[in-house]
Amino acid sequence: MATKPMKLRCTITLENDHTFTVHSKMYDGTPFKLTVAEYDCKLNEDFLPSKRTVTGWIYVDQVSQQHDQVYITLPKPTVEHGHHLLVSSNDLMPRYVSIEDFNPKVETSASVQSVPDKKKRKKKASEPQEEVKADESIEMVVESKSDVDVDLDL
Repeated sequence: MATKPMKLRCTITLENDHTFTVHSKMYDGTPFKLTVAEYDCKLNEDFLPSKRTVTGWIYVDQVSQQHDQVYITLPKPTVEHGHHLLVSSNDLMPRYVSIEDFNPKVETSASVQSVPDKKKRKKKASEPQEEVKADESIEMVVESKSDVDVDLDL
């Protein structure tokens, strides 16, 4: 059976023996806790001497999902519930995605320059003026944060 790597929202407490105790909740709101290694979770902020509980994520595997109920496998078993739990999909996120990935990424600028098809020459006052044709090309240069220039001919 294929599983999907996910992370479950939780609070993490640094214990006196330097282990991490993870606190989270099941689908019906029942709280559970388990002790995990440092590499089984991700902290949203660092521990401080005055702050030994922080928010974070515990790494889990999604086994199956039905509507907003997700059946997961924990990295270590809990005493009361074992390795598998039913949690809410609202408390899960794909393992390699962060909240920052959902923030808008703006920092682009665009400039438009008109480029004629033919070389221009000065016209005499006696010559008739040409109208602008629809097939004239326009060069558009888009500069983004990655310094890539794109030229489009319309």
